[in-house]
Amino acid sequence: MIYSNRDGSHSDNMYCSWSISSNTNLELIFFRFDTESSFDFVYVYDGGSSSSPLIGQYHGNSSPSAITSSSNQLFVIFTSDGSNVRSGFAASYHDKEYLHSCNTNLNV
Repeated sequence: MIYSNRDGSHSDNMYCSWSISSNTNLELIFFRFDTESSFDFVYVYDGGSSSSPLIGQYHGNSSPSAITSSSNQLFVIFTSDGSNVRSGFAASYHDKEYLHSCNTNLNV
């Protein structure tokens, strides 16, 4: 899980970054999103750094749709300005190709 703050509101003048990697494509899902529109941003890059292709720049209070990487890495940056703090964001991520299987022997 990644987040701008655990609870309450994020701080002024924040710069946070997360480098996420896996063995396969990743899916990032936002379950809380409330940033100051046009001033506090979440940037998501398709790769391991901010020089990777930008998937999207997000702000405001509408959660972005689920984001899937085209590789095995995502890079996320959160920035905030010096005023009007909000509750920020929280997101979870997982392997896009995660499969769950059960093997049950029915011969009792």
